[in-house]
Amino acid sequence: MKERLLNPQALLFKLLHTKPNSATKHYAKVVRLKKRPSRLSVLATQSSKFGIMLIGFILYRRNKNTQRQIIELQKINGALQTQYDVLKDTNDKNELLLNEIHHRVKNNLQFVSSLLNMKMRSSDNAEAKQALHESAVRLQSMLLVHQKLYSEDRQGFVDMKQYTHDLVHYLLQSYITNKHPILPHISVGTIKFETDTVIPFGLLLTELITNSIKYAKPKEQKLHLNIELSPLQHGQYCLHYSDNGKGLSSPIDFTSVNTMGLRLLYNLTKQLKGTIHYEFREISIFKINFRSI
Repeated sequence: MKERLLNPQALLFKLLHTKPNSATKHYAKVVRLKKRPSRLSVLATQSSKFGIMLIGFILYRRNKNTQRQIIELQKINGALQTQYDVLKDTNDKNELLLNEIHHRVKNNLQFVSSLLNMKMRSSDNAEAKQALHESAVRLQSMLLVHQKLYSEDRQGFVDMKQYTHDLVHYLLQSYITNKHPILPHISVGTIKFETDTVIPFGLLLTELITNSIKYAKPKEQKLHLNIELSPLQHGQYCLHYSDNGKGLSSPIDFTSVNTMGLRLLYNLTKQLKGTIHYEFREISIFKINFRSI
């Protein structure tokens, strides 16, 4: 080895005198080795192909799952739409039926009210006329509920503010008196009741106003009626009613009263699952706590 390093002429001479075939084979071998890819390169190429195939497979499966989910959602939406259409059709029919019921009840009540008024006009008995008139007035409070449900509301609820004003207006028109002017003061918030609550409430308020008009003897020249309906907690409400007439100075035991008016007040309050309390402080005050049925 030292000789070859020290004597380059000898190395050159040896290369020049090598057989052509051997040199050619050696050169070809070198070329082949250069052209042959390394194992690392082949592995990298194969890994890249596998990675691309894997990503493609994942995307394919994900896309397929997404399409399957879209199809399932479309089926569910179609089923829900069908159910909605059926329910809407049923609800429309029920509303139409309920509307027809309110219409018929209203007509029947109007017919009965007309009969009572006819009988009242033809009667010569003062007590009978008064009883018939009071019955017609109570009937009108119920008629007003069905009239509003038929003409205004489609959900079965009555706006208590408007109903109270209309009922008071009707009662004052029905009980025209020359004794003294009647001034109502009404305070009702945004409250809506269903029929089962409105009807006993209307009868109860009718009875209170009727009693005030018939029996109250105000010290002033005017009879003031104060009506306040307000919500309490836990679905309860309070009707605060008072007039400036001279009332009963002693407490009232509503469980043992004998008069029809007070018994009616007690029974209507029980129907509303409530309590009634009376007190006299220069004015007659009724406080009725009840629940929306």
